Amino acid sequence: MNGQDVPVRVHCSDGNLISYWHNTTDGLIETTNYVTNLFNIDVSEVRVFKDAINMIERMSRRQKKPLESVTALRIIASEEELIYILRDCKTSSQIEIRSYAPPNFRFSEKFRKIDFLYILYGQWLTLDNLFTMDGIDIVLGYSNLSDSDLNVFLKHWLAGGCPRLKYLDAGIHSVNILQVLAGLLDNAVFVQKSRNYTSPFGYTSILSDGYDIQRSDVPPAACLPYQNNTVLYAYSTNIDYGTYDGGVEQMINFAYMYATMANVRFDTKQEEEIEYHSDKKSLQDSLDSHKPDPSLGYGDKTTGSNLYNILKKFLNNGNVSICGAQVYIAVKRYPDESDVSDIISQLRANHVMVFIAVDSIPSGGSNSATLYEMSYETNGYCYFATGYDLSEAFDWMTAILDRPYQFIAQNFVVSGSGRIEIPTFKTPIPMGINDAVRFAITVQNHTLDNSFVSMNYTIESTDGSDVYKFPSNNAHPLYGTAQSGYFYSNGPFSFKWTIDYQYNNDAPQIIECRMYSYYYHDFLPLPDFK
Repeated sequence: MNGQDVPVRVHCSDGNLISYWHNTTDGLIETTNYVTNLFNIDVSEVRVFKDAINMIERMSRRQKKPLESVTALRIIASEEELIYILRDCKTSSQIEIRSYAPPNFRFSEKFRKIDFLYILYGQWLTLDNLFTMDGIDIVLGYSNLSDSDLNVFLKHWLAGGCPRLKYLDAGIHSVNILQVLAGLLDNAVFVQKSRNYTSPFGYTSILSDGYDIQRSDVPPAACLPYQNNTVLYAYSTNIDYGTYDGGVEQMINFAYMYATMANVRFDTKQEEEIEYHSDKKSLQDSLDSHKPDPSLGYGDKTTGSNLYNILKKFLNNGNVSICGAQVYIAVKRYPDESDVSDIISQLRANHVMVFIAVDSIPSGGSNSATLYEMSYETNGYCYFATGYDLSEAFDWMTAILDRPYQFIAQNFVVSGSGRIEIPTFKTPIPMGINDAVRFAITVQNHTLDNSFVSMNYTIESTDGSDVYKFPSNNAHPLYGTAQSGYFYSNGPFSFKWTIDYQYNNDAPQIIECRMYSYYYHDFLPLPDFK
């Protein structure tokens, strides 16, 4: 392996390969590099027994995609390791801590957003810790929480606290249900039948008889960014498989972050229906059975795409919320419509953000301008490319799913040559947390042509400690009309984004600039639309 002779045997019971190394850490790294390079995949989960911080950091640095899951299995984790895992570890985002904490360990900071948090030995957890947890599923094993602690937490939840929480499993020494429900019995209803909770993280819990309490005193949630949102993946039946598959991978990877995932194949002779899913398996099965297939298409180069019919159905589906939805579209056949203002108005009214990858060599249709207009007017973005560039740019575009809060959306109409200086901005990342920010920039509102000469930029912290440059060895190239990347910010640092551009004529060009974070930011103002 990589030029080394490595003894290997096959495990007698499970058939797995077991390799032997003088240094097991070196062996793990070599094996990981070999397998990920061989199959062109990323590491999704890390389980650490020792040297946790170093091992997690190594795996995080080696790839652009954040780890999905980290599990700590050491018998007793150090205080430094626990704080790192709870506060600084970059996942997207599942944390399992199956280790004991040191005696007298306390975590006094606010928990970062951790969608699935499992703590087996939670004797160190306090009610204040519970208040600051921001997750969907929270499982706490052996804890010292009391009946009165749970009572206070229930009242906090009823008043609107922990809005993302769907499942809390807390192990305590004993339960006095009258103390847990003190002051709440008037709102509690005893239910005898068992019910199942199907978690977005791949397990099902059976809830036996118990008490139901509904948050009836809390009004319906307002439309907010990334709050039980829906994601739609729509793709032409003529799109190349590489582009399609890149979108599939991201949809599957980040399905657990969203309430509903939807998919539809369009440009088929027999118009297909949008399918909606609340679990990863259903989504995977649907995508596997609806792959691009040109034989199902129109079979000519004149018929326009039926994309806008599909979007109308989505906007008026009546089943799932479209508020704050994200729509990712891979287009091979252009639509013919020249006026889609009604669709754009409805998208904007519901804060639906539209991201579109447009193949610059279409299989039919006549109008790509409305595609760009629709994404532009909803604070999404649109790019034009073909072949390898199309699929690479789409991989970056759909990776936005793991950074769902947009905090920069600016557009500039330019011509000739010049400089754009985006005013100093701060990232939404909380103090003390080092996390990635994703960004994208596009350079034309149509297929790349020879009027474009160059674009370069710097994203620099105002103290000069962090600088990201394009072009550079660390930056990915321009794929068609789009370039994307990410940089890390340690807390709410101030940055400036300076862009130099050159076109060889005075025709108006549009440059779109976008940035996305894992941490909350309100919806941004939309462009003027008439």
